[in-house]
Amino acid sequence: MLNHLSRRKLILINTLAFSLTAQADWLVGGYFGFGGTGISTIEKFNGVDLPVERSESPGVYGLFIERSLSDNSSIALDHTSGFTLSPFSSGVEFNGFTYKYFYPGEMPSVKYSKENSTLMVQRFETFVGGSFGIARGNITREKDAVPSTSGSGVYFGGRLGVDYQIAPGIVNRSEMIFGASMAPSGFAKAKLSEFGLVTGLYYIW
Repeated sequence: MLNHLSRRKLILINTLAFSLTAQADWLVGGYFGFGGTGISTIEKFNGVDLPVERSESPGVYGLFIERSLSDNSSIALDHTSGFTLSPFSSGVEFNGFTYKYFYPGEMPSVKYSKENSTLMVQRFETFVGGSFGIARGNITREKDAVPSTSGSGVYFGGRLGVDYQIAPGIVNRSEMIFGASMAPSGFAKAKLSEFGLVTGLYYIW
């Protein structure tokens, strides 16, 4: 009887320990940096097919909400846009999902706690990632022969970056982002692209 109770207690403890270590974290944050977004397409002008390329640069900004899948992987819902300063415009956006894998270390996970003391190790954690989603946009240049260029499509991209935990619950993330939709063809009117060297913060809860 005693052995049976001890065995049940051991199973309960192991189950509890597993649930604590497997608990997922939510992350929310944003980023800002240098880069841009663009549209390449073919427009009709006086009955002639005219290649048109437009871009919004030199800046990129974005927001994301992310959920950890394990100690070294996560999936995020991202929004990225480029912008032009003079005059200000931000007409191209990339909305999609990004899977990240941290190697050789683990993603930062130390949260702020009022009740418990926290041991936090500050180090750089590198990651790689892949993205896919929907890109769409419209860029207007009123003085050009083709004043408005628009397009949309499915994009694929990647990310290379590094996280550094600066305080419990607060992490700095710096990364390179890149992606592109399909090139203009019979089923895709325009190619949309993004590139950025960005940095920002996210909060763990």
